[in-house]
Amino acid sequence: MEQVPVQTPAHTSAISLFGVAATSSTAAWALGQINDRRTLILHWNGTAWKQVPSPSNEPGAVLYSVAAISARDAWAVILHWNGATWKRVPIASTISLGGVAATSADNALAVGNTHPSRDVYKIAILHWNGTAWNRR
Repeated sequence: MEQVPVQTPAHTSAISLFGVAATSSTAAWALGQINDRRTLILHWNGTAWKQVPSPSNEPGAVLYSVAAISARDAWAVILHWNGATWKRVPIASTISLGGVAATSADNALAVGNTHPSRDVYKIAILHWNGTAWNRR
């Protein structure tokens, strides 16, 4: 297996990748965490992997899943790539999502759980309709 160098900050000590999606040989995403559990988003342009800024980079944040529809449309759970930047799309604060799949700009599903009270966890399934995430 070929190892490909990744351009990341010099202070990087640990990288873990959890999800990958590609739409072509020149457009792919890989994501996970870096160092102290901050999000890591990498983009493959056909030549090299480069780190892309994440709008969700607080300590403890991790990205587990990515779905790419096109070079200009991808999801990393509640983060959306519009072809230029990743932006956070709001959901209820009690929902924790870990997986995402998408088939078009107005059809995506995200799964995870909600923790409404102590010792109570319920599954959460959200649908993106092109405008907002809604519970299923």
